[in-house]
Amino acid sequence: MRTSGFSPVAESYSEDQRVMPASSMVTRVRIADTEQDIDQIMPLACELHREDLHRNLKLDRPKLRRFFMRALNPKQPNALLIAERAGRITGFLYATIGETFFGPSRVASCMLFYVLPQFRGSVDVFRLLKACQLWAKMQIAEQVSVQITFRAEPF
Repeated sequence: MRTSGFSPVAESYSEDQRVMPASSMVTRVRIADTEQDIDQIMPLACELHREDLHRNLKLDRPKLRRFFMRALNPKQPNALLIAERAGRITGFLYATIGETFFGPSRVASCMLFYVLPQFRGSVDVFRLLKACQLWAKMQIAEQVSVQITFRAEPF
């Protein structure tokens, strides 16, 4: 169910991303399509967990990796969108398509959405959301839902 058209970039995540200035180069958004992409996303996903409403719940890295791997299966209605500047990942968005519980309408749900702190408020956030909207339209979804749990207080 994924559509291609974005080319993969084989760059590894490094601590340098945390100090890369927000003005560095142009932001590019693409669909993850290799296990190496998943490897690059994992450190950011762990950061998301530390900042998220669910931070007091145990993080199971192998389970999280399996979750991301579903996005690589073209038969699954999932997408892992990656924002990059100069070949370095600045953020990601994981979305899935499903029917509503009350009818056959298809809706895209953004399940995970993370952007490195220095890129929050930048065009990277906007481009990830727009790419998700475009992907959802290509998957014939009627709506896109984004849930934000960032910095919410746990029970």
